[in-house]
Order: sequence, then structure tokens, then C-alpha cells
Amino acid sequence: YSHEGYQRWLELFRLGEIIHGDVEKLPKQEQPLLMKFGIQSFVFVPILIDHSLWGFMGFDQCQSRIAWSQAAVDALKTAARILGAAIENQSAQEELTFLATHDHLTHLPNRLLFEDRFAHAVARCGRSKQKFAVISIDLDKFKGVNDTFGHQTGDKVLCQVARRLENAIRSSDTCARIGGDEFAIIAEDIHNKADVIRVMEKIIAALQNGLEVDQNCIHVSASLGASIYPLHGSDIERLMRAADKALYMTKESQIRYKIFPDEQISWLND
Repeated sequence: YSHEGYQRWLELFRLGEIIHGDVEKLPKQEQPLLMKFGIQSFVFVPILIDHSLWGFMGFDQCQSRIAWSQAAVDALKTAARILGAAIENQSAQEELTFLATHDHLTHLPNRLLFEDRFAHAVARCGRSKQKFAVISIDLDKFKGVNDTFGHQTGDKVLCQVARRLENAIRSSDTCARIGGDEFAIIAEDIHNKADVIRVMEKIIAALQNGLEVDQNCIHVSASLGASIYPLHGSDIERLMRAADKALYMTKESQIRYKIFPDEQISWLND
């Protein structure tokens, strides 16, 4: 608005006022853009969402100057109110859906959305005959971060970790916060175990550099375990259990990540 010389319009729209008239009677700085489109007369009304300006709508006349009737103005105001209410309702529904399906702290998908994405991944694999991996991630000694720096700083660390995990995976993959300092990833279009290892190595690399939080450089590391659909199971509970078992194997060794061993498939029945 300001760049094109319409700061006055912006202020009036924010007050809920309409703007109408002939272009040639406007202040000089407001005429060029309208004249460029051949507009001679116009009437515009603001669209307000929760008393905030969302946009505007209106009529314009390019053939001749015209005095807009009160009926036309009233119809336009009604349309703007209906559109504003519809957008506000849609925004409210979208916000409720987001809150129900995403973690409140990190804004990553939560367990509910993770399970939905899992179902979609299974359906895609049924069509493409591809595989996908479920990767369980547990931050190492995160309790020490909370004990040393406080829970508020710990929450900021989790948020930064979430962003790094998101950046380490493809847009077609899903990263979710399962709870506490536990995350999970669905890595799709997997051909073999080497593909899974590459994904886990990217995640490890993403967490190597320290996090700058509240003027502190905080280093975090993670242990990872993975399972592969349909090699280690066909349902989310079994695959998560396999990934968790692989993760806990890393806790007992010097390695940082591991794929569930095929020869131990009987463990999943325990």
C-alpha cells in the first residue's frame, strides 16, 4: 500500500470504511495505478477478519464514470462480511486441525498425524512395491540439559532439534515428536538398508554442531534405531517396537545408529 501511494486507503480500510468515487478526483499519488488499468470509477470495501484487515473487494467501471447506487454498495458490504466470516471460520477450523495433529511445542506432527502418515506410506508402498523406514530417535542425556540450564532452555533446545531434523530429511518424509525427547521419522522410497543408513547419517550430521540457546552453546547427540516396512512388520506398533529395540542396542555400544537385525525377528514377538 505505502509503496504504491495508498497508505490512506490502508488506514481507512483498517477502520472499516469504504472508498469510492472517480479516479480523477483522488489525490494525485493515488491515480496512476488505477489509470493504468483503465479504471474511471470504483467502490471498494474492506474484508475484516477478527477486526483485522485481510483484504478488500469492490466494483470498478472502465467504460465511464458512474455514481454507485446505495444498493450496490450494500450488496458489496454484505458480500465482504460473508467472505470475511467464511475465511475466519476456515482459519479457525485449520487452526483446530493443526492443534489436534501437531506437537504444541515443536509444531512437528504428533503421534496421531504420524500414524496417519504411516497409513498413507503403507498405501503408497502397496502401489509402488517400494519400502520405507521407521526411524526412532532418542536424545542422549537430555535430562542433563534440563538440570543444567532449566526446562525453558530445554524446550528451546527441543525446538531447534526439531528444525534440524526437518531440514535433514526430504519433504516427502515425516518427522514427528513422539514425546519428551523422543522423535520418529518415516523415510519413504527406500530401496535397501544402505538408503536407511544414509538417512540416519544425515540426521547424526545435522546434530553435530552446537545449538545457540540463551547465549549458551549446547551440544546434543542422539541415538537412532530403524526398522523397514515390510521386512520387519506391516503395522506401526511392530515397526516402532523393532526401531526401539535397535535404538536400545546402540545405547549398549559405541555406535550411534542401527537397523533392526533380521535374524532377531523373533524378538518382536516377546
